[in-house]
Amino acid sequence: MDRPDCEQSRVDRYLHHLQQDRASLPPQVRYLVTDGYYSKTRYLQGVVATGLHQVGKLRHDANLRWLYQGEQKPRGRKRLYGGKVSVDDVSRWTLAGNM
Repeated sequence: MDRPDCEQSRVDRYLHHLQQDRASLPPQVRYLVTDGYYSKTRYLQGVVATGLHQVGKLRHDANLRWLYQGEQKPRGRKRLYGGKVSVDDVSRWTLAGNM
């Protein structure tokens, strides 16, 4: 973390705590369940760096977008997104597996 202790946010402190205590968790633990407050890019990247996956709730107005999978145009900036995700329309979702 690049911030001095006095300027660390709660997310920074909790991420530091997770990084320190990751070795104490059993190796079978692969998922971290958090409150929606922790569904922030900085925290998610830190969780992934520890070898865990985060499961958390997003805000109701979260802007989820599909990554663009089509052919790119030959000139100009490449298209990044292919539309807004709608949880009501499951036609673009793929089944990852059954538990």
